[in-house]
Amino acid sequence: MSDNLGGGVSFASAAPTLSARRSRTDATEDGISRNRRSHGHGHGSQRHPSLIPENQYNLLSDDSSDSVYRNNSGLDVADLVRNEYIDGNNTRQGVITTRRPTNYIGLDFLSRDDDHDDEDSIISDEEMFLPQFHEQLLEDPLILNTLEEALTPAGLSLLDQVQVDYFELDAEFRDFLTDMLKNHVIDPDTYYKLSRVRRPNEIMANDVALNAYDMQGIPWPSDNDVAYRARMRRLKTYAGYSNIAGSQDNLLSTVNRRYTDEDIFRFHCLYTAARPQLVHFQLRNLVVPISKNNVYYSDGTSIKSLDSESGNIHGVLERSKSKSAIGLSIRISTMAASAEVAVAGGFSGQYVYKRLDSDEDSTKPTAEGLVTSDMNSITNHADIIQSRTKGTPQAVFSCNDGMVRTLDLDLNKMAAEHQYPWAINCTATSPNGKLRIVVGDAPETMLVDTTSGEIISMISGHKDYSFACAWSNDGYTIATGNQDMTCRVYDFRKFRDPVHILGAQLGAIRSIRFDDSGKYMAMAEPVDYVHVINTRDFSRGQIIDFWGEISGVGFAPYSASADDSLWIGNSDKLVGGIMHFERSNGCLPLGLPALDDLYI
Repeated sequence: MSDNLGGGVSFASAAPTLSARRSRTDATEDGISRNRRSHGHGHGSQRHPSLIPENQYNLLSDDSSDSVYRNNSGLDVADLVRNEYIDGNNTRQGVITTRRPTNYIGLDFLSRDDDHDDEDSIISDEEMFLPQFHEQLLEDPLILNTLEEALTPAGLSLLDQVQVDYFELDAEFRDFLTDMLKNHVIDPDTYYKLSRVRRPNEIMANDVALNAYDMQGIPWPSDNDVAYRARMRRLKTYAGYSNIAGSQDNLLSTVNRRYTDEDIFRFHCLYTAARPQLVHFQLRNLVVPISKNNVYYSDGTSIKSLDSESGNIHGVLERSKSKSAIGLSIRISTMAASAEVAVAGGFSGQYVYKRLDSDEDSTKPTAEGLVTSDMNSITNHADIIQSRTKGTPQAVFSCNDGMVRTLDLDLNKMAAEHQYPWAINCTATSPNGKLRIVVGDAPETMLVDTTSGEIISMISGHKDYSFACAWSNDGYTIATGNQDMTCRVYDFRKFRDPVHILGAQLGAIRSIRFDDSGKYMAMAEPVDYVHVINTRDFSRGQIIDFWGEISGVGFAPYSASADDSLWIGNSDKLVGGIMHFERSNGCLPLGLPALDDLYI
C-alpha cells in the first residue's frame, strides 16, 4: 500500500513502530558523565583560560582525591575550590587516551611520509596530557556554584564554559598549543609567539602575504613545518563526541562519494572584533548572513550585526535585564534571521524575536515567550518559513522535549505543535511548505507532513544522532548531518536510499546549508573544517581549513548585483571571529594547497 504525494513520489505507508519518547540528557546531569565514560571518551576538555595561571600548566585528573570534595562542609568546599582551581599551584597530570575512528587517518594529503621524523618526534596517545575539568564539577552542584560565583566578577559563566568545553576535546587553539608544548612538538619560544597573538580588527586577504601570517593572524614560523605538524597532531588527538559507541568507526568504508578539488570560494576577510559564542557544544547554528555585506551572529546573550563594508558591529536584538515571563536573561542556543525578522531560541526553552521592519534603531524585541516550560527544554534549532495560507513569517522551533512547534510571528502565538518520539535537533521545510525533514536523538530521519505532523516515512542509515539537515531550493535535494561523521544526500524523488554519503575530517556534521541557487552546499564540522560541495554531481568540492570552534556557517542570499558570499563563525577565544569568503575567480583558497584528490 502506498501514498502518493508531491508529484507522484511514492512512500511506504507503514512507518516503523515508534518506541516511547527518548530525550537527550541535559549536559549538567550525571547521566552525561556516565554516557561519555561508557563510550570511551576522555573525562573532560580544556580548562577555562581564567583557571590557568600565566605560564603554568595546572593539569587535572580524575584521580581518587576528588572524593575529598564530597566529604567537606560548604565552607571547606569554597576554600578547596579556590585553592584547587583558581589560586592553586597544583601540577597534577592526568592521561587521556583519545579515540579515533578505526581505520581512519584524517586528510589523505596530510598522510605523507616525513623523512626527517625520528622516534622521539612520534607522539603516542599514552604520552598526551591535556588540560581538563574534574568530572566532579558536573556531579557536585555545590562545587560548581561556588566556582561560578568566584568567577562572576570577571564576567565569566562557568556553566556555559563547561557546557561547551566538557565534551569536544582539545578544541581551543591556545590549549592545543599547550598540548603541543607539553609533548615537545613545539619549543617554548614558538609557543610564546603563537599563544600571544595580537591581531587587528580586520585581516584582509592582502594582509596575509604582507605580514607573514595566515588568514587568522597566526604567525607560523616560516623556517620549519610547525603548521603542518600542528595539523597532523590535531588529526591525531582530536576526539569528537558521539552518543552511540562505535558510530564513527570504519568511516572510510561508509563514504561513497569523494570529490576533487575545485576553486570555489576564496578568503576575503576575517573580522576579529566580532566574537560569536556557543552555549551548547552540539548546537552550531548561530551565524546568519542576510545580505552579501551583512551577517547576524549571536554573542551568547544577544544578536549582533556585522557590516563588512564598514567593519562596524551593531546590536540587533537584546533583552533588557528586567524580569519577564522568560526570566532575567537568555542564553542563545540557536538563531535564525531573514530580511523581515530575527529570532533567537534559548537554552532554557525561551524564544525572543524582533521584526526588522520596525524601529531599526532599537534592539528591543518585538515579542518573547516560552517555547516550552519542560524541564528538559533546550531550544535546539530555529527556522524561519512563510505561512502557506497567509504568506507571513513563522518560526519553527525544534526542542529537546520532542516537540516541533510553529510560532506565528505576527500574532506571537503557536500555530502548530507536533510531538515526536525523541529530542528534536533540527528541521528543514520543503520549498513549497508541505513537507518537513526532522532529525534528532536517533539514527532515523523522519519525513513529516507540515500541517498534521504525521510521519510519512522513516529513513534509516545513520549510526548516531543527527544535528543538521537542509532542503535545497531545487525542491528535491535533501541533506542530513550526523555524529557518525557523515552527511547523507537524498533525492526526494526517490527518497529511501542516499545518492551520496560524504565524510568529515574530525567530527560530527553539525550544520548544513544550501545556497539560494542550490548550486552549492556547505557542511560544517565542530572545529577547523567547512566543506563546500558543488551539488551538480557532488564530485567537486573544497575544504576550507582553519583553527577553532565553528559557531555557524551560511551563504548570503542571492543577489544579481553581487557575487556569491560565504560566512563562517569561529568562536575560538584567541584566533576566532567572523570569516568572510567570496566566490573565487581563479585564485586558490588561502592555506589549502592544490590537490589531486580530497578523499573525504
